[in-house]
Amino acid sequence: MIIKMNQTSRDSSGLSVGIAGFDFQLTPDMGTDYEFIYNNNVYGHFNYQKVSRNEALMNSGGNLFNLGNTLDDYSAVFNGKGSLSINIRKVDCPSDFEEDIPTYYKQLDDKTKCSFKKEEHVYTENNQVVGILREYIIETKKKIFANFTYYDAINYKGQNYFLYPLKLDYYYLCIYNNNTLIAIIMKEKALFKKDNYTIYALDNVDVDFLCMMAAKFDYTYFQPVKRRDSDGHIVNDYSVPPFATKHQKLAYSNKFDSNFINKIKNGL
Repeated sequence: MIIKMNQTSRDSSGLSVGIAGFDFQLTPDMGTDYEFIYNNNVYGHFNYQKVSRNEALMNSGGNLFNLGNTLDDYSAVFNGKGSLSINIRKVDCPSDFEEDIPTYYKQLDDKTKCSFKKEEHVYTENNQVVGILREYIIETKKKIFANFTYYDAINYKGQNYFLYPLKLDYYYLCIYNNNTLIAIIMKEKALFKKDNYTIYALDNVDVDFLCMMAAKFDYTYFQPVKRRDSDGHIVNDYSVPPFATKHQKLAYSNKFDSNFINKIKNGL
């Protein structure tokens, strides 16, 4: 199957105030809507909205020093075959992990450390949790510097999926069900432009799941961060996604099957 994802951003400048040298946005600074086209029809929509800074401040208990420890929360709703809501919640440290300031981690061997943020993305349908996603970082230490690779792991409706972002000729997200490649999401245009995406997938894959993962790929890695410049104007800060490194390509290039997309296009 082939699914197209189009995005339209809704930006609101809102009101920004400075407190003790920190800039706080008092209204949501950006929301993004995604539309999915499947079999030449609109299949569904995904709406993503960041939590406002004043809400983050309230969640921190009014303590500015606690604000850095709050979750980068958001609200999101997907309407396709089903209707799902997505939120972030804090996670207690697993028994086989240890805790540092930003993450939980464990040593895989003498030179490799696996960690994930102290949060998980929760997918809920009809008030029932149907999916849990965590964002993982693998750190491989060298003599002086460390290399970092990134992937997501999600259990969705009883199935385990692993998502590997790659920068090759385009930006890709390779989706595996355990050890089987089931889909590739391709970002089609330039890095810092509003792009369309194409999802190439096996016919038996859950379409709602694919749509949600495509939306997450965009808003996790490619949405700009808004700030005010010295004149008070709203500007976009873009950054190259952390997975676009030579090391990530070397580590995960075997996850990309160059023939997969052509097979889907040709109905094989």
